[in-house]
Amino acid sequence: MLGVSTGILFLDYFVRPLFKFGMKFPIVGMLVLLLWYGAIAYFVLKSGFFSDSSDQKSY
Repeated sequence: MLGVSTGILFLDYFVRPLFKFGMKFPIVGMLVLLLWYGAIAYFVLKSGFFSDSSDQKSY
């Protein structure tokens, strides 16, 4: 139960001010999410399709 209370405290203390800011400027939150998901997609595509390993031959 200590982990649950720590997580709730974390959300209450750190994330709530970001939500309050996000309600005033929703475009900023959307841009941050777009950048975050774009970075995740870049690393996934880079590791999956654009690997530079020379041990695999392309046929």
